[in-house]
Amino acid sequence: ETVLIIGTRGGLGSELWGQLLAHSSVHKNYVLNCIHKDNKTLKRRQGDEFTCRGINPSRLESPKLRVVLLEGATYKPNLGLKEDLFHEIVETVTTIILNGWRANFASPSHDFEPAMTRTRRLVEVALASPPKYPPCFICSSSIGVFQSSFLSALFARH
Repeated sequence: ETVLIIGTRGGLGSELWGQLLAHSSVHKNYVLNCIHKDNKTLKRRQGDEFTCRGINPSRLESPKLRVVLLEGATYKPNLGLKEDLFHEIVETVTTIILNGWRANFASPSHDFEPAMTRTRRLVEVALASPPKYPPCFICSSSIGVFQSSFLSALFARH
């Protein structure tokens, strides 16, 4: 599996990605988060989040995995990434996980327009994939139900 996961800086995202890093069938992770204006490197920022959540940050150093930490903007064309990197992701990704879906049911529908734009861009990535079977597309949020069978169901399709 080659996974593109969006939103790994919070609790659910860190836990989810920590599980993906430990899963034997995942050999590459593209991790896309929003652009952050602090002076930390992407690895340091994610390592700090792992430490805060009780996840060993040494998982980021796994020799068997290729981890590509990215900052971008999923509402922009090419997800805010350089064109060559964007095309590499489109051509290789087998699973796309959009974590952090906003779930405030009291909000007016126009408040969801940015989330819908992000989702549409990610669906377009999946549909542009050249393999016979497009990538699996999963949306999650901490408000949603997250069951331990999630990863089993994700990788059972192969």
